[in-house]
Parts: sequence; structure tokens; C-alpha cells
Amino acid sequence: MNSNDIKISIPYTNNYENIKIYKNLLEKLASLGLQWSQIGGNNLYIYNGNILIGKYKSGFVTITNFNIDRP
Repeated sequence: MNSNDIKISIPYTNNYENIKIYKNLLEKLASLGLQWSQIGGNNLYIYNGNILIGKYKSGFVTITNFNIDRP
């Protein structure tokens, strides 16, 4: 990463596959992204192990669709 980008990586847990955690994750990511942008950062990425679960990029927050590979 560089001085404008930050990557937060936590040890892998399957708790993030629970649909109820989406709102909480979205709110936390928006809050962290806003704080990061206020000190001059642009992009913030959050990883669950080596899996990207959300990002804040230029004022937009997105989270991963955890059901994308399920039938």
C-alpha cells in the first residue's frame, strides 16, 4: 500500500458470512473510511484473512456479497 491507501487485515473468521453483520460492517467501514479521508487518505480496504470484505474508495463504501458463490 502507499501513504494514501491502507489495508486492515484481521485473522479469518466465518462470522462475516452472517447476513446480520452486513449493516454493522457497512457502518464501521464508512466510519473508518471517513476518518481515514479526514487525515488525507483515499482508499481503505478490510480483509478477513486474505479475502476482501469491504472497501472505502473516494467516498464510496462497498462490501462483499458473501453469497456470490453459493447455490
